[in-house]
Amino acid sequence: MLLQKRPTIEEQIVKLLAKKSNLSAGQILTIINSQGLDYSQRGIYKELAKLEEEGIVLKLKSSYSLHLSWVTNLLAFADSAYDSYIKSKYIEEIIALDDKKVTYTFNKVARLDLFWIHLLSAIHQVHLQEPLFLWCPYQWFHLMHDHAVKLFFEASDLSGVRRYHIIGGENYLNKKSLETLPKNGEYSLRESPFSNEMNVYYSIIGDVSITVRFDQAYNNRIEQMFAEVKSEKDLKAYDLNLVFGPNIKGRLTIERNAGKAKRFKKKFVDFFGI
Repeated sequence: MLLQKRPTIEEQIVKLLAKKSNLSAGQILTIINSQGLDYSQRGIYKELAKLEEEGIVLKLKSSYSLHLSWVTNLLAFADSAYDSYIKSKYIEEIIALDDKKVTYTFNKVARLDLFWIHLLSAIHQVHLQEPLFLWCPYQWFHLMHDHAVKLFFEASDLSGVRRYHIIGGENYLNKKSLETLPKNGEYSLRESPFSNEMNVYYSIIGDVSITVRFDQAYNNRIEQMFAEVKSEKDLKAYDLNLVFGPNIKGRLTIERNAGKAKRFKKKFVDFFGI
């Protein structure tokens, strides 16, 4: 399975050969291990033989490439998924374009977060050239769903859409989160028009806005964590389950309101001097 949280050696090889063809086993080993992994040449040969037997990889003399028949079938699968999720009415239904305002409730922050990412990905497809404006009082998402967040950010980078992202404070965790954020964006941790709204999160694309609110107990846990964690050592010792594990009362509201979105975006435009 491609794009897994912990890619297998097979996935590493396939992803590498997708970027460059006609590589020797030695070249594959060198490139993969340069990414901080530690595989033996024997192990690489074993996986290449398996992939060759499965018709995924083709060996020609001493070089390896992806098999064109496998690439063709993969493209057909991708086209099918694209038609079912991007070109169909699925996106219109998931972001409730026929409704002015819809609110979803969650009792687990993990589920709310994943749905939030899903919605942002969907709205991106509707407003392909529109920038994304974000207000996040605490940038904690990568601490919970690092892989899902990275996939969303990579897709965001590929789309070329700009991000204007205000984060609520210059503490250690907020500063550290900047390492994980996409390159195609502008970020600020300084005081902003939203600095007095530390219990609400805003995401705006086009004429669509997403507002997320949590109960006070969850807000208190997040605030405490961001106050107490002041180093990498603190973070490694911190029990994230105490923050993200308990049930919550979370509300996510998606709204299609051109006037409201315009008012929000003006605050970002003025703040960043766009």
